[in-house]
Amino acid sequence: MPYTLADSRAMTRDLLRDHAGLLADDNVLNAWLDQGQKDVVALTLCYQRLGTFRNTDSPQAFVAGKRQYGFAAAVGGGGLGITDHLRVLHVKLEGVPLMLWTPPMIGNVDTQTRGGGTPAYYYEFADLFHLVPYPDAAFLASTFVLELTYGARPADWTGGASVLPEAFDDLPILFAATRVAMQRRHWPLAAQWHAQYIEGIQTARLQSLMQWTTPQTQWQQPERVERADEPHRLLLLDQQRRAVRQQARR
Repeated sequence: MPYTLADSRAMTRDLLRDHAGLLADDNVLNAWLDQGQKDVVALTLCYQRLGTFRNTDSPQAFVAGKRQYGFAAAVGGGGLGITDHLRVLHVKLEGVPLMLWTPPMIGNVDTQTRGGGTPAYYYEFADLFHLVPYPDAAFLASTFVLELTYGARPADWTGGASVLPEAFDDLPILFAATRVAMQRRHWPLAAQWHAQYIEGIQTARLQSLMQWTTPQTQWQQPERVERADEPHRLLLLDQQRRAVRQQARR
């Protein structure tokens, strides 16, 4: 069972050995636990939600000829109506993953489509969601379901159960205990709990993101992209090396 706020507060007091509330009262612990949960979510993207968009939606989120959409803007006004977005994790169109457009693809994958059509790629920039190629009228008239999974920003934790996966429930407790120890200038304890928190965050982030092993992460992209003048430059370098070797033999 996920921890409630009361559970986490009691466990924080156990860790601090502060059952009498001398180091921090309930309001202070509640505030640190809420901040800790938000910090864990921001660092691991473990709180995830799904946005679903269909051609039958009214109004439709996507517009013919429009490449970019604001996350928080209203649906039908050039936006997706997603107000708690942190980062897009996965996009599927009719059950098929869209490729994330990344710099290594430049010059190796045809992402420079100038006309509209059925989207095949996506990326985020300037808090906007971009589709390549942009949707055209034929695509919007077809039957489609686009599913966008994203790391979400949780609401304030004022009571009830944590939104974190159960395996991560101890992390806000370590966060809160560290902050109280820092406020009380208990530096050794603060350092110990902070180190445990960072170690837990690293493990949690790996577990959270590894679930999105999609074809986009399996593509073998080149480690570098050659410049247009690369063959000529390499020829000059080879000639220079030969000249140096010839001089060395003399």
